[in-house]
Amino acid sequence: MDTQDRAARIADDIRDAEHYLTVLGGATQSNLPWKRQLRARVSELSDLLQVVTMAVMMDRPEAELREATSTLAERARLAKLAIAGSRADLYVHATLKLVVGLARRIHDQLEAHALHEASVNEE
Repeated sequence: MDTQDRAARIADDIRDAEHYLTVLGGATQSNLPWKRQLRARVSELSDLLQVVTMAVMMDRPEAELREATSTLAERARLAKLAIAGSRADLYVHATLKLVVGLARRIHDQLEAHALHEASVNEE
């Protein structure tokens, strides 16, 4: 996969993750304890996704970008675990699972890009 294809896929995944986080934010309007917890987690994930987006837009160093995506992926995984035993419905669980997968894929794509760049630079 070339750099432009990888960049387009990352941009699509970021847009998709933003969309799903917006959907989750709308699903957490009541004051039930599990919804308050989910709302806080979704807010944190939205903030982290914004950091990733800004790092991409500002052309920050690869290491900084990979660290931001690693944090996003880990926090998304923790958010999913936090609501695992809650009364959240199937749609909330499925949507959060999608966000976890997208965050992981964003991170993995950047890791693959870094490895590709390192191998090209060695040659």
